[in-house]
Amino acid sequence: MRVSKDQLQRLIVENIIASEGLRYHLKNSLPLCENIYRPGSERFFSLICEARKLYNKGSLTLLEEDLEIINTDMGQWGNYLGREVALDFPISQEADALIQTSDLGYHQSSKLLTKVFKNEFGNEIEIEVRDARSSDFLEDEELYDGVFIKIVGPDSESSNVVTKKEAKTLMTLLCDYFHEREDYNIHEGKKKRKRKSKKKSGTLYKGRKVKLNKPKRGGSKKFYVYVRNPKTGKIKKISFGAKGMTTGLRDPARRKSFKARHNCEDKKDKTKAGYWACRIGRHPKVTGAPYTTWW
Repeated sequence: MRVSKDQLQRLIVENIIASEGLRYHLKNSLPLCENIYRPGSERFFSLICEARKLYNKGSLTLLEEDLEIINTDMGQWGNYLGREVALDFPISQEADALIQTSDLGYHQSSKLLTKVFKNEFGNEIEIEVRDARSSDFLEDEELYDGVFIKIVGPDSESSNVVTKKEAKTLMTLLCDYFHEREDYNIHEGKKKRKRKSKKKSGTLYKGRKVKLNKPKRGGSKKFYVYVRNPKTGKIKKISFGAKGMTTGLRDPARRKSFKARHNCEDKKDKTKAGYWACRIGRHPKVTGAPYTTWW
């Protein structure tokens, strides 16, 4: 993003005063894809709209990578199912669910409880319990402050949303059921859980089982992946990619530019964000691209 002498003179004659954010971008030749404001914030969208207005007037020259943003509806808002949503602004399903829940006046907790164990048949089972999100409900179902329960086995998966009172009643009934059985020993169960917590698993991250080297959307940035640090043997979470920005995988020119800027051929360390940013094109199920590609 830059302004020529003629364009600058036109801005002065027309008494157009650029915002502080736009002046900073112009002074440092920063493209819009490196927006200095937090993605999704009011100033983030205002900067894009301001640049688009000046560009359409011929008062601003944009870098090649800026044109993809300017030619979209990013910065504008529309109505979807009674909700005001940002157009052409990628957002994860988790973040959208959080926003929708908040818009409806509900509080959503980030607390998540998971447990991985082997049942009596030797099958690995994972149980997840957390506050219900809007995406957990059926399309026409009325939202309420509930509890989401999911049980995943080797060949099956079941989940359901119940009210908190229903969850507490179920918990009480289960406790009563097992306490009345002769083969139930609460002390033995505690000892087993203690021994298991000391055992270090190769795929546990903060007590939760994760898949290694499988990028996913979400987290603090656009994508994240779990890898094993070869030096320590521990599992590490790596976040990468700018939220709000497209990957550009469909554009050969952008792929070539990204590869050159980030020296993708020299990225060999799996524990670094750059390694995965250069290889995200190999995971079309995550990027949404219709094919697998390399920068």
